[in-house]
Amino acid sequence: MKRSERPSKFFLGVADSIWRYPKKWLLGTVLILGSLFAGIPQLDFALDYSRFYTEDSPVTTFFETFQDEFTGDPQAVWLIPETEEHAFHPSTIRELRTITAFVKSISDVDDVLSVADLELPVRDAFGIRTERLVVGDSISSFDSTRIMALPFLRNQLVSEDGRYPAMVIQFDEESPKDSIYKRLLQIDAHVGEMYDEWHFAGRYWGEVQYNQMLQEETIRGIALSVVIIVVVLWLLFKRGGSIILPAIAIIAGVASFFGLKGWAEWPIDLLGVLFPPLLLIVGMSDVVHLYAKIQWKLHLGKNLKESIREAWKETGYATFLTSLTTGIGFMSLLTTKVLPIRNFGWEAAWGVVMMFAVCIVVIPIFLRFAKRDWLIPRSASNETWTKLGQMSYSIARSMWKVPLAAVMLILFATFGVLKVETGVSNYWQIDPSSELKSDLDFFDEHFGGARYLDMGIRRMDGEKVGNGEDFKLIDELTRYLRSLEVMGPVLSASDAPAILHMARYGGVAEFFALEENDSQLEDDLDQWYNVDSAGYHQFVSFDGEWMRISARLKNVKSDSAFRIEDSIIAKLGQLDSEYEIRFTGNSVLMDTTTEMLVGSMFDSLALAFVVIALLMGLLFRSIRMLIISLLPNILPLLVALALIGYLNIPLGTSTALILTIGFVIAVDDTIHYLMKFRLKYIETGDLERSVKESNAQVGRALVLSSAVMLAAFLPQFFSSFLEQFYFAVVTSGVIVAALISDLVLLPWLLLRFFRK
Repeated sequence: MKRSERPSKFFLGVADSIWRYPKKWLLGTVLILGSLFAGIPQLDFALDYSRFYTEDSPVTTFFETFQDEFTGDPQAVWLIPETEEHAFHPSTIRELRTITAFVKSISDVDDVLSVADLELPVRDAFGIRTERLVVGDSISSFDSTRIMALPFLRNQLVSEDGRYPAMVIQFDEESPKDSIYKRLLQIDAHVGEMYDEWHFAGRYWGEVQYNQMLQEETIRGIALSVVIIVVVLWLLFKRGGSIILPAIAIIAGVASFFGLKGWAEWPIDLLGVLFPPLLLIVGMSDVVHLYAKIQWKLHLGKNLKESIREAWKETGYATFLTSLTTGIGFMSLLTTKVLPIRNFGWEAAWGVVMMFAVCIVVIPIFLRFAKRDWLIPRSASNETWTKLGQMSYSIARSMWKVPLAAVMLILFATFGVLKVETGVSNYWQIDPSSELKSDLDFFDEHFGGARYLDMGIRRMDGEKVGNGEDFKLIDELTRYLRSLEVMGPVLSASDAPAILHMARYGGVAEFFALEENDSQLEDDLDQWYNVDSAGYHQFVSFDGEWMRISARLKNVKSDSAFRIEDSIIAKLGQLDSEYEIRFTGNSVLMDTTTEMLVGSMFDSLALAFVVIALLMGLLFRSIRMLIISLLPNILPLLVALALIGYLNIPLGTSTALILTIGFVIAVDDTIHYLMKFRLKYIETGDLERSVKESNAQVGRALVLSSAVMLAAFLPQFFSSFLEQFYFAVVTSGVIVAALISDLVLLPWLLLRFFRK
């Protein structure tokens, strides 16, 4: 037996064994699938932003060090009720006190701060003491004006115009996140009984909302996928059994995969919503190719057993190869440094293997037990598809039409590629009509922005920081930051000594500045440390190496944020070249991760390209065939990049996977075509006849499987995540481009350059 025939013989043997021992195969399949299904209740949903941070990078390492070296949890949650009156009105203050009392009664809450319980230092005959600004239910015009004039309070406890109050809720740093999420939902329900409109902001609230949308999205995606399976199978095969049996096989494959996720404790995160359509694509593609071959064999007059045997012999190997290349494409994502991307690649590869195994086994088992005609596939001629094949063949025979059209498409795509932008804004992928997006837009408009920017400043000579000279430098840099139009609230190490200086002058906001006398400034710093060491170490690290400035920006794109950081670095260099500054915070980490993803996207694609090229080279044992097989798959990738550019789609977490996923989808069609061409050429030895018959016989399966893929992405068009919507749009373009390439460009290449 020739080595090249062994894989086909193997799948023939599988079909024969199932037909001969159906009960044993059925029992084994039920036991295996049942054990996997039992893992579904163990599934968990998780959206922790920190999981998306680049591992082992200087930015991530510094972020972790930064959190350890300063006190306090920087991830505060803002609660902003839309009160009927302005932030300083007595009725507003009473409402804030009511909410504060409730929030403080909840476990895991460490502190709550609002205008209602705000205290500022004042100096009297006995020294410095703190004084509550609200007396009873009212606040004086002097104090309300002072709050609006103090930059560390405006946009923190009151909106820019003083219209809306805010409550800053700090949770216990030791509390687990799941517990904090539950407390936030509890607070949300309570506030909902008091107000028609209210808003939250902060990382924890974003994660709560993301997790809720994630669960709804996954459940809706699975439900819509089931509906799509039934509808598409009916349109393709128009027979009850040809709907029920493949649907059972596909649903069993999807359920077994999610059961595996449950047993393996692989949580469903933001990328997890991609699994239903991807698994549906893989399963339906396998089913369509196998069923189409069975229908053709039945049309040739063979009985069901022989039709299944020959379909598994001729198509099983090609289907296995497409699953293998798809799995390799996903495994290439293991090269990235972002954990959820690596997990997605690993899990998707498992999903592809499981869908293939289930479909290749379950379908013949069901057909073996089928006793009624309506359960057996309907025989189907290739008459319509033969005409389609002849039409695409006639186009491929043209000397110049195909390459000219390809060159024009490449030029058009190139212009689109040049328009691709890498900068993304925070939460760009959220549906504008969602509650979370409404909260973020409100916070961005009225409270100075939701893009966090933490800064650490230290001396380059290694000396400890914290003396008067250091604080004066920080104060100058802080003033510069507050002068930037794009900058929201800025909390600085220089604020506390500036407040102490202000207290000497009756708390008048005009005196909010550092003491000019060096000796007095040192005394202020000592007093701050002695009275409030925890507050001191919120801005001066425990090891005395770093001083801190915390700011929020308007929701600019990441590339604009990088330019702002560069300008801050330049400003510090102008003030004193002996200091250096480093940036951190969740937004900085996400920006860095996104930038890295764009680069790793091309790295993963290159790896997948090389591995699949080697596989194709081994399969056909020809460098020429390797090149012929890969050229049609470059065009769909250009189309993907062109769509990203022309539609101005940001390159985010999911869209960064488009090229790798698009490539493996395109390669699948090419493998099916070339496997059929290879068999025909071995059979006939006639190049033109082999191309013509491959177009006719494989064309049907390719068109049907492409239609299935497009239908599988329909749920993504209704996603609450814009990123998933864009993913569906671009991937649909890849599917159409891959189909045209394999039915027109690939035959043209074979006719011109194929050699035996």
